[in-house]
Amino acid sequence: MVLIAVSLLRFIPLFLGFFPASADMSFHTLTTNLIVKANQVPLTYDPILSVNFGGYPTGFHTLSAYISLLSNLPPYKSALFMGNFTYAFLLLSVFFLLKKFVNSWQALVASILTLFVANNPQFFISWGGNPFVLSLALIVFSSRFIMEITKYKLKDIILFGIFASASILTHVTPVYGFFYIYLPLFILNFLKDKKNNLSVIKKGSLAFLCIIILTLPFFINYQSMNISENEQIWQLQRNANKFLSWKGNITNFLFTIPSFFILIFGNNFIILSLMALYILINDKKLFRDIMIMILATTLVIINSRYNILPFSFLLLSERITTILLIPLSIAIGYLIKNIFSNFNKFKIFHKAGIVIISILFLIICIKNQIHYVNISDQFSMVTPNELEAFDWIIQNTPEDSYFLNNYGDAGLWIPALTLRKINLMQTPPLYLDEKEEFDKTVEPDYAYFGDKKVYETNLKLQDYESKYKKVYAKNNVVIFKIK
Repeated sequence: MVLIAVSLLRFIPLFLGFFPASADMSFHTLTTNLIVKANQVPLTYDPILSVNFGGYPTGFHTLSAYISLLSNLPPYKSALFMGNFTYAFLLLSVFFLLKKFVNSWQALVASILTLFVANNPQFFISWGGNPFVLSLALIVFSSRFIMEITKYKLKDIILFGIFASASILTHVTPVYGFFYIYLPLFILNFLKDKKNNLSVIKKGSLAFLCIIILTLPFFINYQSMNISENEQIWQLQRNANKFLSWKGNITNFLFTIPSFFILIFGNNFIILSLMALYILINDKKLFRDIMIMILATTLVIINSRYNILPFSFLLLSERITTILLIPLSIAIGYLIKNIFSNFNKFKIFHKAGIVIISILFLIICIKNQIHYVNISDQFSMVTPNELEAFDWIIQNTPEDSYFLNNYGDAGLWIPALTLRKINLMQTPPLYLDEKEEFDKTVEPDYAYFGDKKVYETNLKLQDYESKYKKVYAKNNVVIFKIK
């Protein structure tokens, strides 16, 4: 019951009637809407962009579309539900993983502390990283089956393959990053435990075969995509220059990567993790395993600056770092186990237990409000005024209309909610060349000025006031007819 109650905190934006936050969610909602309109997975992104559908994994969007189709909810509301569900599911996944190492109450407290104290990935809701977080939750859930592969039955290995495949089909980065982070630990255990090598090979091969079978259609389709060198370079440069990216180099990584961990997780979580690692020293094997995963993560982060590994554009430093939640949550689980063991020696703990749990619940409610709910509201771009304007667009503009818009207001959401084209669209790197070529072939029909500014805006209202006819002006939303 406590776990369910805490999970419901993640649905507060839905209960309060918020709109999905951020620019990225405009593309995710567009993808959801296209699936709903077609009542199947479409072949292209028409009428918005004539490119093949599915170059970007669509697990998150497909689930959102099913919710819309089954409940008759608008696609943006089902996308909001899936976004909120994603963070609740991550909590359940960490709890499921920790139950392998500690008892249920200790796992509950450790999973709550891990996900509510750490700044990220709960901050990811501000920029729409919900598919990534869902994929991360799936790989966290499945990692329980792979930590000690020889102790699990074949059905458990098949379950790992299914959940890992679901993770890939939602977002490729978590599984690809986990592969590099877990690989050194796997090799070390393989070399040290030679008597179980045959079992490891059999079970590992079965898991790999499951993943190949279930993800092969996606990768066949991905291979058919025309990914230009320009698109890959753009993605690499973006990864290197984003605010949350690691900005260090090989000469200063000993100082810059710890600072980067603080940037991603926050001071409180780093202090909590260091305390947990100190307690864990007594368990030499587990401490060694976790330190190997931390070291491997550090090497992958360094790679993000030099792009040595294949498909390095997938290994974004800030996202790879969040995979550390797997080993660090285990360490925190052992810290909580140690605290519980010591408290149980004193009878006062039993009397103070309710008070302690109440204080913990109050703390996570505050953390959830600051780091999740407020952030979700702050970066939500579409207001009720915008929805009214979008209804006007649907009813009064041709379906092939092309809008000038600002990236920083609700104009960015025009394709997702009206299926009209815009010049500044949240476009995945995979489709940048095609979008640029298309923009050269069309002239704008309208210009849209939104009610709420979230990011920087480039269009100036005064430049259009005297030159073009105002066809819509209501509640701070203005639309001009260009031609």
